[in-house]
Amino acid sequence: MRELLHYDLRCHEQMADFQELFYDGHPEDYASIRQRFAGFSQDVAAMIDALEAMNPGVYSNLKAYHKKFDFYTRFLLAPPAIETTPPYVLSLDELSPDSISVGNKSRHLKVVRDLGIQTPPGVAVTVNGFHFFVAENNLREQIDTLLAGIDITSSASLHTVSSKIMELYHRGTVPKQLEEEIVRGCAPLFENDSATVAVRSSGIGEDGESSFAGQFTSLLHVSKDDIVAAYKKVLASKYSAEALYYRIHQGWSDEEIPMSVLIMPMISARCSGVVYTGDVVGDDDDRLQIHVVQGLGEQLVSGRTEAETWLIDRKTRMVEGSARIKHMSPQTLAELAECALQIEREFGCPQDIEWTVDENDQLFILQARSLHGLIEGHSDKKRDDIAGTYANRIVIAGVSRAAAGTGAGKVYKLAGSDSIDDVPEGSVLLTETIPPDFVRGIHRLAAVLSPGGSRASHFATVAREFGVPFLSGIKNCFQLFQHGDMVTVDGYNGCVYAGRVETVLQQDERPLAGEKYRRTVAEAATFITTLDLTDAAAPNFIPEGCRSMHDIIRFCHEKALQTLFSVGKPGSARGSLKLQADIPLDVYLFDVGGGMDVSKKRGIVMDLENIHSVPFHALWRGLSHPDVQWKQKPFDWQAYERIELSGAVAPKK
Repeated sequence: MRELLHYDLRCHEQMADFQELFYDGHPEDYASIRQRFAGFSQDVAAMIDALEAMNPGVYSNLKAYHKKFDFYTRFLLAPPAIETTPPYVLSLDELSPDSISVGNKSRHLKVVRDLGIQTPPGVAVTVNGFHFFVAENNLREQIDTLLAGIDITSSASLHTVSSKIMELYHRGTVPKQLEEEIVRGCAPLFENDSATVAVRSSGIGEDGESSFAGQFTSLLHVSKDDIVAAYKKVLASKYSAEALYYRIHQGWSDEEIPMSVLIMPMISARCSGVVYTGDVVGDDDDRLQIHVVQGLGEQLVSGRTEAETWLIDRKTRMVEGSARIKHMSPQTLAELAECALQIEREFGCPQDIEWTVDENDQLFILQARSLHGLIEGHSDKKRDDIAGTYANRIVIAGVSRAAAGTGAGKVYKLAGSDSIDDVPEGSVLLTETIPPDFVRGIHRLAAVLSPGGSRASHFATVAREFGVPFLSGIKNCFQLFQHGDMVTVDGYNGCVYAGRVETVLQQDERPLAGEKYRRTVAEAATFITTLDLTDAAAPNFIPEGCRSMHDIIRFCHEKALQTLFSVGKPGSARGSLKLQADIPLDVYLFDVGGGMDVSKKRGIVMDLENIHSVPFHALWRGLSHPDVQWKQKPFDWQAYERIELSGAVAPKK
């Protein structure tokens, strides 16, 4: 009985942990959940064994129900099957639109090429190659152990786990067969000895339901001799602190996001940029938004520079902009608009498209993905004239809205030596730059204000996914705000109010993390924490009535107590000790865990001073209090047992 109660307590503590995990909105890595469940299931099995020891052969079918719930839950939490066999490298032209061995970045580019739109040539290193690398270096178990202990709300935990896993990758060796296929497959991309390539992440799940914008590494200007080393660095970037935070927060298991890699020749870019074919700031604007920078687009998506922005009407193709079109011809701009609309029609949803124009004014599409953070049905939150709407003073208005939403908090000025990890919970971050790795601290941010960046940056994409308002291009913003100022940021109207404006804040709710994760853990909860067996007297209070681990725990506890009081009935002296009492009450005691010193019993008699249980002493003080008047003779348990044993016929005296 003592052993059963020990496991009963452990199981209830673990169920409380599961309920907190399932419902508090802070996801854990699946490796941690699987580890938790394995320990919990073992404890439930131990309860069944303890009950079986008390009642040999009576409840043996409980094990079958435990095995069933264990299987169902492990199946829900199980990682997908993996494949480690070739092919490890495929050219873009060899891909099919529904290929499952490469990421969306590669697969979507193949679709664009099939539309007759110009893209660079390229090769994709498949996820089979990634799994081959992991298997050959025996990394899976080590990675799972580290991920099982990660706390994504702790910067220290994120950095510690990240550095340890990335070190495993850096020390790992690319299998010879994989290395040879990469070198052979990339050979056509190097037209001469000075040619270089871009080695870009193309993980499964990236550029899909979750963008993973800027969370993985892409390396530019990689030489032929460095191609394999660059491949390893991209694989390792899957475990950067920011990538870990993003993946776990979005509710994906590690195994669901294996890394494929896309390798393309570098293009000598005259200008580059991003096209949005949908509305991300709540304007109900049907125009294409084309963001342009000189040279490579990396400086735009990384948030290091502002872009020229051009708006093109879908119907009339009229172009609107703040300055004369530079860096590309009007004809190429028109071609870009047509390509963007064609790509949108093909994929059936608004697109986020990266592109570049070379020195010969030739347009190349580099990437196409679904546009994240679309704002629909929020035009009522956009106001043409905000002056006088609220009593609070407007500090700034009319600035660029990179991510819509609302938030309020104290201004935190991020100085050059500061880290995003230093920013307090609920802050409005004021920062010169907005690199994508800020995502690891995004859960602590109420809003972001910056003189740089744009809505085309990777951070802006992630901010929209997390529902964090982001205003960019704010001139003199470090002079406008003081460290610690309380402000309210309205990302729909591009303005900031002094103080906290509750009416503005009531317009929004932050999106919940990973729908798939919440759906999976909700299903798992039905086999773990749901309780159907609430009435021990009900007809369904049998092993066959169990529908969850919680039901098994409840059943074992109830039946163990019934067994305890039937095997050691008061008065029978079997399994019980009688309290030496000074009141007319027979009290029989069962030791279930250190409540009394059984070594000091006198036959079947236990003295009060040898009982250590604090709750029992409190009970006894009440029972033996002088104001309690005992007038009735105690129940004669010995006579009762003689009647029961004789077939309910009172023996003759």
